[in-house]
Amino acid sequence: MAALAVMSATAPSRGPSSMIFHRRTALPLFLGLGAPALIGCELLVAVDRSKIDEPAAGSGGEAGENGEAGGGGGGGVPGAVCGDGAVGAPAEACDDGNRTAGDGCDPGCAIEPGFACAGSPSACTAGCGNGALGGAETCDDGGDEDGDCCSRACQVEPGCEVEPNDGFASAKDAFSIAPDGRIRAFIDPEGDVDVFSVTVPDGALGRLEAETLDGPLGTTCSSLGVDTYVTVVDGRLETIADHDDIDEGNYCSHLVLEKLSPGEYLVSVQISPAAEPATFDYTLSLTLDTSVCGDGALEGPELCDDGNTVGGDGCSAACELDTPLPEVEPNDTAAEADARAALRPNALVSGAIAPLGDVDVFAFEVPSVAEILLATFSPGSLSACVQGADTFLQLLDVDGATVLASDDDSGPEACSLIDASVAPWATQLQPGTYYVAVEEFSSDATIPGYNLLVVFTALCGDGVVEGAEACDGGEGCSAACARIQVCGDGVVDGAETCDDGDAESGDGCSAACELEGTLPEVEPNDAPEQATAGQATATGALFTASIDPQGEIDYFAVEVPGVADLDLETFDTSGPRSCRDVDTVMQLLSPEGAVMAEDDDGGEDACSRIQAAIPAPGTYLVRVEDYGSGYIGGYTLRARTTAVCGDGRVEGLEECDGGPACGPACQRIPVCGDGLIDDPEVCDDGNTGGGDGCDAACRLEGATAEIEPNATPAEADANGAVAPGALVSGAIEPEGDVDLFAVQLTTISDLRLETFDSSGPDRCAGGVDTALALLAADGATVLASDDDGGVGACSLIDSTTPGGAAARRLSPGTYYVSVRGFPELPGARYTLRVSLDASCGDGVREGAEECDGGALCDTRCERVAVCGDGLLDAPEGCDDGNAAGGDGCSAACQLEAVTAEIEPNDTPEEARASELVIAGDALVAASLAGGDRDVFPMRLPVASVVRLEVFDGTAAGCAGGIATTLRVRDAEGALVATDEGLSDAEVAGGIGGCSALVLALPAGDYDIEAASRDGGAAIPLYLLQAKILESAGAEGEPNGTIAEANGPIGSDVFIAGARTSDDFDVYAVDLPEGRSIRAEIVEGGAETCESLEIDSRLSLLDAEGALIADDDDGGRGRCSLVDGTGDAPRHPGAHALPAGTYFLRVRAASGASGSAALFEYRLAVTLR
Repeated sequence: MAALAVMSATAPSRGPSSMIFHRRTALPLFLGLGAPALIGCELLVAVDRSKIDEPAAGSGGEAGENGEAGGGGGGGVPGAVCGDGAVGAPAEACDDGNRTAGDGCDPGCAIEPGFACAGSPSACTAGCGNGALGGAETCDDGGDEDGDCCSRACQVEPGCEVEPNDGFASAKDAFSIAPDGRIRAFIDPEGDVDVFSVTVPDGALGRLEAETLDGPLGTTCSSLGVDTYVTVVDGRLETIADHDDIDEGNYCSHLVLEKLSPGEYLVSVQISPAAEPATFDYTLSLTLDTSVCGDGALEGPELCDDGNTVGGDGCSAACELDTPLPEVEPNDTAAEADARAALRPNALVSGAIAPLGDVDVFAFEVPSVAEILLATFSPGSLSACVQGADTFLQLLDVDGATVLASDDDSGPEACSLIDASVAPWATQLQPGTYYVAVEEFSSDATIPGYNLLVVFTALCGDGVVEGAEACDGGEGCSAACARIQVCGDGVVDGAETCDDGDAESGDGCSAACELEGTLPEVEPNDAPEQATAGQATATGALFTASIDPQGEIDYFAVEVPGVADLDLETFDTSGPRSCRDVDTVMQLLSPEGAVMAEDDDGGEDACSRIQAAIPAPGTYLVRVEDYGSGYIGGYTLRARTTAVCGDGRVEGLEECDGGPACGPACQRIPVCGDGLIDDPEVCDDGNTGGGDGCDAACRLEGATAEIEPNATPAEADANGAVAPGALVSGAIEPEGDVDLFAVQLTTISDLRLETFDSSGPDRCAGGVDTALALLAADGATVLASDDDGGVGACSLIDSTTPGGAAARRLSPGTYYVSVRGFPELPGARYTLRVSLDASCGDGVREGAEECDGGALCDTRCERVAVCGDGLLDAPEGCDDGNAAGGDGCSAACQLEAVTAEIEPNDTPEEARASELVIAGDALVAASLAGGDRDVFPMRLPVASVVRLEVFDGTAAGCAGGIATTLRVRDAEGALVATDEGLSDAEVAGGIGGCSALVLALPAGDYDIEAASRDGGAAIPLYLLQAKILESAGAEGEPNGTIAEANGPIGSDVFIAGARTSDDFDVYAVDLPEGRSIRAEIVEGGAETCESLEIDSRLSLLDAEGALIADDDDGGRGRCSLVDGTGDAPRHPGAHALPAGTYFLRVRAASGASGSAALFEYRLAVTLR
């Protein structure tokens, strides 16, 4: 059984011959009607209030949900004193040691809007809700609502995934996130992958069940918008199980893995490969059951446990049966089996089918209601089935004749398996003696030997709920492990008309499980004027109704006593929490008949729910119909108030309830200094003081208002140029408005442009979505543009990034900045900031400047080229950073000690006949005629890492259309490596069309072949460089972050590393001014890049950890290469970099699996 590792799913995983393809389309969204649709939650909320406040300590209670009664007001936590600096949860959400408003923690110790607070005493930082993570925030989704996994205080809510978790290295422990194993998570953005870690403890065996469910409640998978694919990998990152769809109508996933060994397992959730790109929320339900072999307690998945871990005594060291009971002939019938002692599962039996036609029958005892697993294997095994063993297995009832279940070859190979999880007749076996019959499938052959395993997969009375058991022991559980029907258990049984999970009345379902206060519809009620009337109350009015005849529409008149939050929800005839065979569509209409909100299936399953803010007392209409204009035999509509303005309790969607700053509709009365931005405020920092960026009138300090009209360059010029460093406030209105601003540069500069919302820098609230463009002096030519590269949906043109390269080195003159909005968001108010990343002449070298001041810096902040400065400039052939000769580069910056090839050298034999042998660092000058090849012998006295590279005559570039191929062969002529055809690059080589190979080679003799690519044109002159790289030692763990990085490492060196787990290896490189990086992954052990057993990914990060260059398979095989050398480098982000410390990060490729994801390597680095 050790290798059985049974994987079961509600439906079989698709194999190559049984793949099912669905045409998936995006589900329609309800748009308009003044109400946003919340995807996944599927809850339609119509509300014009922007803020929901938590009640302070001692406030009134909150309304109940899903049929539960609302709670009474709380008096706070004993000992919790607001303002003492100690957070007394749950009454206090924060406590910063004072009772001052506007500092993030209000006088009632509730977190103020727009702030995030952490610690005790609390430290609060502004910016919560701007979509950018910072300060005390652990998340920021750009909103200000709870219940979406990111709270209004910008903290990840309990039970929710914690990003980043997109790969194995960033996986979070599942049961630390959610101790109950139910994790709320999001596939967002499209292509997102969520990975969670589960660990089976040392000395234990595990059973893992993983299931995805839809929506925030995670009870079913009723939404086809949730389409997951779940994979489980082990500690070696090898996939051990995966599952796509449960069935054709259920796109969620379900996996069960048995007998997991100790160690870490990673559960990965992503969108199904068969689905169209989409985003959705889901619940991942994980159950991990573990057992410790040798503790004397029989726990699944153990087959036995005799209190030790010694084998040979009937129970192995792995708690598997290891000493089978031999069959005793004759046992061809049930009667003969009865003459032997009945087996007491769990049991292992050995037998043989001989002679032809033999049948072996075994009796086994079932002491209580049980589920059974019967399986055949080869002798001495619980996993294998050798060729020639073709069994047929039958489970016989207590009469010894009735066949309850049978199987031919559901086990391994041709062996048999009867499993209660897929064979219903093997479940709920009543106490008694049953029989199992084993025979050869066709009765035309013998079977020399077999093992028969008889195991209880569930046994009522053992205290463990398994299989189809509803319970096992305790109150409410029968002797057959079935639930005893009790009012209040949450399941509608028998005469019950409802069951909301409690035994309390006053919540719509009485203590006797009967619907309370029901109002039957009065027909006809097919029109508004015929509506059945009732009054919304805190406990809820329940209307009982039906859609009959087919296509009927029901109207209900609901009286709302005042400004309130109204909660409308449909159920089946059992009332709250139940929705069987009901699929409604519901609308809420104003007293005048206007549609206020609409919902299809935002309630339980396919039932409907609307939550709306009612602005005034009156009679509102509710319209209900069947989704497909069909028939509904019966349904229930509940109308309740979850908040009533004026009762002094801040509940539901209310912003306040009472007090001088609270309006009659329980909405705030905007006041400058209350910490919330309201028209016409452009900022509000919670106080009315000045000098802090927001003045006493809630206007940005130092910001200039745009001057309209400003849609053309001429108008922008007339309004005056915006000075670098300035803030400009503007608005995109009317719809289609374009704002143009002139910017005057007085010196060569690098320009930075960014937008924010009206409150100023570092914020971009919802409703602001800009598009930014930098225009040339003609006011028309676009030099650079950006949509949402800044904070949230705001824009950023950053001269330090590749996308902002056109904003570098701008000559003095007038330029224009264009700000646009989107038609979907008219009237957006924004702030534009214009600043300089570099200004030539200020004496500070910044941005793209090569220098700023000094004898060797010109007026454009560009270097004056000088031999010996370490940078290669025409007509230099080399520049090694000094003016000395004799070191390979002369005092005039020309190459020294170049060796000429010796012709003929077209074959290895000709090459070896010459005296030219590369035995270390070398530079060889050669030429190639059309179709020619040059062979150069190379002798390595010791194992070495060698860089072989082709250049033009400067030994630094590849001008003149040179296109070469390099091959390295061993002494026997076998190909070791080539730069052709082994990677995703056309040639895994050097600069331009020139070749390069970096190899780890054993000591020995080799031949280097150079040829024109594809036998092409002649090359009058090229240089072949051989460079032996020096060892920089081996990596030191931990080195998974830039803070832990190894190094710094130098140039023309290599460092040895190994990926023995799914981690990152990070190395520091100190780069002189203007240098470029060439870094490559090569083999570090027995596996070569060409073997495809190394599947790496190499990234170059700047000093802040930002990614500036990245490569997957650009090197040999699946090895990686980041190359910023040459005039047109493969990776521009690695080219001509400013001086500083950079970081190289090594990891496995995202698609790597198995041994290819765990490898030894060398990282070879050259700086030029």
